[in-house]
Amino acid sequence: MVAALAAVALTLGGLTGAAPATAAPGPGVAGCRADRPALQAGDEGGCVQALQALLADAGYDLAPSGRFDDDTRAAVRRFQASRQRVAITGRVTPDTWAALAGEGVPYSVERGPGDGVHVVLTFDDCPASRASFEKTLLGAERAGIRLVLFPYGECVTRGTFDARFARAHGHLVYGHSASHVHLDALPRAGVLAELAAPAVQGGYGRPPYGSWNWTVLDAHAERGMRLWTWTFDTLDWTGRSRADLVEDVVTHAKAGDTVLLHLQYAGFDAAALTAMRDGLADRGLALCRNSGPVAAEADLAC
Repeated sequence: MVAALAAVALTLGGLTGAAPATAAPGPGVAGCRADRPALQAGDEGGCVQALQALLADAGYDLAPSGRFDDDTRAAVRRFQASRQRVAITGRVTPDTWAALAGEGVPYSVERGPGDGVHVVLTFDDCPASRASFEKTLLGAERAGIRLVLFPYGECVTRGTFDARFARAHGHLVYGHSASHVHLDALPRAGVLAELAAPAVQGGYGRPPYGSWNWTVLDAHAERGMRLWTWTFDTLDWTGRSRADLVEDVVTHAKAGDTVLLHLQYAGFDAAALTAMRDGLADRGLALCRNSGPVAAEADLAC
């Protein structure tokens, strides 16, 4: 597999490629921040203008017209995607006002929703067989390890991947497109089509090959999803052995890392996962703990 886009360790503030606006917020900003009114498409008035001024100050290319138009809704979605624990709806809620005031935690595409403490093992693509899929997930559950899985839609239609089974045994399942194409080569409509069924629906999406641009990010945000790539690529797709992968993760993973592995390669194995857990524990590090079944809409909790 091709490596991800050059590691961007970026926190998605509000960058759009355009120079940040320099106009100062209007006089209604303080009052609107205090009142935190709900706003949505079609609304007009001073608080819409205050919202637009705050988004412009955050770097979004948005004129303070006072009309909550399509451009404003897109900017709100992108901003919401840049903060942890803020619902991506395109509507402005008290949580959105709070985030615009600097409250909360910025979101990193590479680290995802990780807590900065646990090492998160993530697996992409399709398992080699349904039997290996179930055996490994049950083994991870017994070992107390929660995995994060990113199958693409065709894995589901082939029957080698079952999201319900995975969630019932404590593992999180998010989207990886419908057919594993380069999303950054598609227009917006094409990206949205790849995020539809049979692609897995959920709060996060991992673009195949780690390749994304602002079109890909915005399309995910339109579906209420944040991008989540990785910080540590094991390169298991090059044919590395199970022992080699275990040694690599145990030796080099750091607190808060999102580790990239694949369901069809040697690291997807209960013995390998247990060895990773034990080796990391010897270094004072912990994997995400499996605490039982999770819902389809569940967020990462270790």
